[in-house]
Amino acid sequence: MMKPRDQGTRAETEVVRRCHLRKLQAWRLAEGGIRDAGDVAVRTGSGDHVVLEVKHRENLSAHQALHTATEKTVKADLPFAPLLTAVVWKRSTSRGEGKRRAPQGTVVILTLDDFLGLLR
Repeated sequence: MMKPRDQGTRAETEVVRRCHLRKLQAWRLAEGGIRDAGDVAVRTGSGDHVVLEVKHRENLSAHQALHTATEKTVKADLPFAPLLTAVVWKRSTSRGEGKRRAPQGTVVILTLDDFLGLLR
C-alpha cells in the first residue's frame, strides 16, 4: 500500500505533467512549514500565476480545503502575486481491506468569483 505522502507527491507531479502537456509553465512548490504556499504553481498564458493545493484522498470538505489553501497562499512569501488559489482533488475510493484504492477522477475547486474572473 502506498503511503499518503507518496500518494500526494505523485498527484502533484501528475498535475505538473498535465499542465506541461498543455504548454503551461508549472512547478511543484517547496514545502515551507509555516510559510507553505501550496503544492503547485502554474503560470497562465497571460502571465498570471495560480497556486494549487493538491489533495489525493477519498473524502474532502471542499469549502474547508479551499479556505485553508487560500489562507496558506495569502500568508506565504511568494515571488509573485497569485491570481487565485484552487484545490485539485483526485478522489480515490477504497476497494476493501488491503487492496489498492482506485482513482475516481480529478476536479478543481475554486470560488465562483474566481471562476467567473477566469471567463473574462
